[in-house]
Order: sequence, then structure tokens, then C-alpha cells
Amino acid sequence: MIALQQANALALPRLATEIPFEYRIPGDSGLCAPLALALLESPTLTDKMFSLGPNALLSDVFADLRERDLASRALTSWWTRTQHRYPTSYFKWTLLVTDMQDAPDAPYNQNGVQQAGNHGWFCLSRDEKSPIPRFSLARAADKLEMRLEGFGQTVLALLYDALRHLPEHFSPRLAHQFAEWFYWNESENDEEMIALARENREDPADLITRERFFEEMPRWVVNPKRVLSREQIVRAAREGFEADVVAACDAIAALRARADFDIDSSVLGTNSFGIESIDGMVVLVWQEFDIRGAVIDDWLEHLGSSGEYVDYIDMRQVPLTAEAVSNWMRTTEQMLHLAQLTERLIALIGEPF
Repeated sequence: MIALQQANALALPRLATEIPFEYRIPGDSGLCAPLALALLESPTLTDKMFSLGPNALLSDVFADLRERDLASRALTSWWTRTQHRYPTSYFKWTLLVTDMQDAPDAPYNQNGVQQAGNHGWFCLSRDEKSPIPRFSLARAADKLEMRLEGFGQTVLALLYDALRHLPEHFSPRLAHQFAEWFYWNESENDEEMIALARENREDPADLITRERFFEEMPRWVVNPKRVLSREQIVRAAREGFEADVVAACDAIAALRARADFDIDSSVLGTNSFGIESIDGMVVLVWQEFDIRGAVIDDWLEHLGSSGEYVDYIDMRQVPLTAEAVSNWMRTTEQMLHLAQLTERLIALIGEPF
């Protein structure tokens, strides 16, 4: 009589030796499978997305849905739905999710090659079909200041604060920072800057001095403060343009004051990863074709020639877990909502050119 061994209830049959005794989820990269699982658990990947529809080709019906397809369907559906919820006229962005193996902070394997790890890079880009929106601020800000001193400055302070919670952008504040690094870092004042230029046999007339930078622009435009209370502004505002500006500011403030608003401005854009972007969601200047715009152009030309840049307006390193992906979606929805409200304010106080 042959003795029979009791099989373990969880034991799997042993396959041929040439077949690996393990189960792997197939995928085009290490990104697609964990991303699809995270979206499924979110649950952003719904049952409906597994259906190909009544008019699908038989080749599609009988083909296996790959993780890339499932993740793409889920993210495309969510992104389209969110953009329709918060439509904008000027801010047109696209979403890219990639393993970006050559990205900053990507870990290295034992052969010195960067690997994506268990995370994805969720990147926003400006839609290349539309030019970057550009606005000048002088006329409207001056008009508000004429109504009540500090009105225009307070509105710009709120606008700049909103922009801190949005993707890469360019403004007189950023232009001033660029000038400090690009032109003024070797001198304490304009006199010293001019003296250094003469020593180097440069024409001082070609210099972008501090005085020249602030020509025809109040100094507070670089770092505006909320010098007036809302009550003071409301009392001064008349119907029409001024009332619309107050309403636009109120909408931004209300969103920012929500208990669930948690956009971390320190991780927005690309600087948190030690890399500069040559693109932005908007360019704000004081006057059309003014020196501040020239400073921004010089900075971007410098970055372009250095070769060390990206053209994303925002990039995040997101762990491929349901919780992390859900959190990214939630904060991105808040960002798109804020972008809609900020665009409304910019359209009121800015002149497109």
C-alpha cells in the first residue's frame, strides 16, 4: 500500500522547471501595474472602464486589457472630468504620468543606473497648442490705486499669494529675483555695478541696474502687502469693475479658507527637485514689453542655453499607492479650482498682449 501525504491546502502544483514558480503582473514598465492597482483601489478605476462599449471591434473585445490601458482610461476620465468642472479660458494644461528614470532624485541601482522605484512622476505641462498667456497689470492697478491708495497693492498681494499655490509662473516678483541673481549678485548697489562695468570695459548704458528695473513701476509691485482690510476696500469699491475685483478676490479667499484646502506651496513647480522650468502657466508684467519682461526673457534664454531644465510647469513624485494617488488627485482638483478663480482675477486686472 502506498502511503499518501496530506497536501497543504494552499500548496500550488509544481510546474515544469523551465516555468518560473512565481506570478508576475505583466506591464510595459514598473509604473503601469502598480499605478493601475492604486487607481483600482482609489477607486478611480471603475467597472465601467473595463467595458469597451457596444461597437467595439472583436479584436478589442477578446484582447486582454493591459495595465497601461486601464491606467490611461482612469486618469484620462478623471482629468477630463475635472477640467470640465473647472473650465478656464487661458490656462490649458496637459497631464503626463511617467517613470522618468532620468529625473532628479531617482534612485540608482548597483550598476549606477537610475531607477524609477515604486513611484511615478505626475507632471503638468502647458498645452503647446496655445501660446503662454501674458498680461500687463499697470492700468488696472493704477486705476484701483486712484480709487483708494493701497487698493491695487492689496489685490496684487492676494494674487501673488494665490500664484504661490499654482504651477510655475512668471511675475514682477520673479523677475526681481532673477535680476538679483543674474545681474546684481556681484554688486551692493548701482554705483558699484557701474564701476565694475567700466573696469571690464562694458558700456554702463547697457546695464539693467536696480534703478532701471523699477522705472515707471512702484516698488511695492515686487513684494505687495495687504495694506488695506476687506472692509476698507468694500467701502471704497463702486459697482462694476471694482465690485467685480472684490468678488473675484473673495472667491479666492473663500477657497483658501476651506478646512480641506491643503495645497503645499513648497512642493509645487519644479524647484523643489532642484531643476528649473523654461515654461510657465502665465507671464505677468507691469507694462507690455517693459524691462521686467526683458529680464524674464534673458533668464529663460540662459536656462535654455544651459541645457539643465524641464518644460513641465509642475512635477510631483507620487508613491504608487491608493492613498498617495488619491491625495494627489484631491490636491490637484483644488489646484485646478484655484487656477479657475485666479484666472478670473487676472482677466479683470490684466490686459492680455
